[in-house]
Amino acid sequence: MNDAGEPVMRIDFHPDTDAAWIDLGDATAAKERALSDDVAVGVDADGEILFLDVHSNASLTYGLPEVAAAERLVEWARGELASGNRA
Repeated sequence: MNDAGEPVMRIDFHPDTDAAWIDLGDATAAKERALSDDVAVGVDADGEILFLDVHSNASLTYGLPEVAAAERLVEWARGELASGNRA
């Protein structure tokens, strides 16, 4: 968390496998599941996203490790969860 109490995003990009881990929290995920063939999400007990695991195509499809691309991916995941694609 930053000084404003907002989660700090950390991006761990693996160019050799074109995979990435986007970390948004320190808590243990209560639930984890795939949102697509390439992306899994972990959420806490309140449904807040703790991490996104991009298994493949991180740079090709999603534009990672660029921060703006990670922010768009997190927003997409929030939309998926809000629309009923529950983790």
